[in-house]
Amino acid sequence: MTTESSSDYVPDFVARMAKQSVWTLLVIIVLTAMPSALAQQLEPSLSNGQPILKYKDNKGCESPINYGRLGGQEEAVTVRVSHFHGSKWGERGWLGITPNRIFFTPDADQAAEHAFNIPRSEFKGARSSKDGKVSYLTLESRTKKNQEFAIGCFGDSHDIDDMFIPVLNYAVLASNDFDAAVKEFKRLTAKVQTQKTDQDKTIAQILGEADRGTSTPKPASSTNTEAIIGDPSSLYNLGKTHLKLRLYDEAIRAFEQAIKLKADYAEAYNGLGDALLYSGKPQQAITEYLQAIKLNPNFAEAYNGLGVAYSETYQPEEAIKALRQAIKLQPNDPANFFFAGLAYKRLGKREDAIAALRETIRLNPKFDDAYENLGDIYFTSKDYSVAVELFTSLVQLKPGSAQAHFRLAQSLSYLGKSEQAIAEYELIIKLAPNEPTSYHNIGVAYANMGRYDDAIKSYKKAIAIKSDFVPSHFKLGQAFLKKGDKAAAVEEYNILKSIDANAAKLLLDEISK
Repeated sequence: MTTESSSDYVPDFVARMAKQSVWTLLVIIVLTAMPSALAQQLEPSLSNGQPILKYKDNKGCESPINYGRLGGQEEAVTVRVSHFHGSKWGERGWLGITPNRIFFTPDADQAAEHAFNIPRSEFKGARSSKDGKVSYLTLESRTKKNQEFAIGCFGDSHDIDDMFIPVLNYAVLASNDFDAAVKEFKRLTAKVQTQKTDQDKTIAQILGEADRGTSTPKPASSTNTEAIIGDPSSLYNLGKTHLKLRLYDEAIRAFEQAIKLKADYAEAYNGLGDALLYSGKPQQAITEYLQAIKLNPNFAEAYNGLGVAYSETYQPEEAIKALRQAIKLQPNDPANFFFAGLAYKRLGKREDAIAALRETIRLNPKFDDAYENLGDIYFTSKDYSVAVELFTSLVQLKPGSAQAHFRLAQSLSYLGKSEQAIAEYELIIKLAPNEPTSYHNIGVAYANMGRYDDAIKSYKKAIAIKSDFVPSHFKLGQAFLKKGDKAAAVEEYNILKSIDANAAKLLLDEISK
């Protein structure tokens, strides 16, 4: 398995394995969108001779939508977006929507750590929401954190407001009903469709070119697999490029064609293993990694990938064997120790996991996922002081991560450092002001300090954001009891009866004491 920067060490499939979510997602308001509204507001145009849909606001700011095939294979709708992280603007890039998956590809000059690929089997739905002037597209996954985007201008300043609702609504339509979106695109661009030349290549170029500001398309040979079919090395490099862009289906096809032309191409088997692994097919990936190792017994990257694939298929003992061999061949590669640490963690071998993760950090002091997983081990074993040290380092590496601050706040709270915990929760509120969990946790910290009036205020703030937030109703009832206000506690019991009978019974038991 190929590794580059620390953010590349943990792709999507490892995030599912390595991290347990402790962060509640933002509550958003659903707005409805009908295709008929699009006809009047999205205008057909040509870009490099290709049909596109675009919308221009009253300041001349444009937002485009493209449709075609990726590498002549997979149908895709692409929408220009800006990724959004909590309260911060994130990477600019393209949202790709296909019949089988939804993915985000950042621009070449943007950080790639938030690129993702959500298979349709994991995709739950898309919806639009609004906060002040800014309108958002939210993609919901059954297995991953929700992804949020803003749609609009990407110049010196962000101009993302109501003017871009048509583009937003089209993205919602495409995400939830791809066939209907394609039909709508073709209908709206009918008058310019006859002028197109090679729309499919353009889509691939949009997602793959390093410089998307140029109006000159790349030569077809840079994105067209058929044009370089006689060159296994070029196919391999094409697969690597697709892999980096999280275009896994395209990567698989390129690596497979490279292998057809050169049956003993160990690197291509390893690349194919990576592409299968990243696309959620670890069992198939194992076969490819084993073939790469058969061709090259000293292929450290293949042993690394094999170890991760074994972990994904719940074979931790086999994972350890493969990763130990990777470490033997590449003792200075932190990724080998990191994945070994995760495998030991899964096996319940605490000390071995700690040793492997600490070696990861020694080799790469900026390996944030190692701090997070190591901190989780100490937190689970109630060694909160060490957990605080590790999560403090994590926050320094990822100051804009609400989840990192949450882990630190939780550890501080269990360590009895309530004031510091409250400060961390307040930082989380700045990152995600509409998240009830942070207000609730501040309330718990105040309650632990005996400051019940402050705790009550915090619980009420959480409930104001989410009226049926059971934990805060329950804790609010407890806080009222601590203040001797049984009548107010009974009110919380009556509310809980209609939303969570078990929590209501527990509170009633305390009221009845």
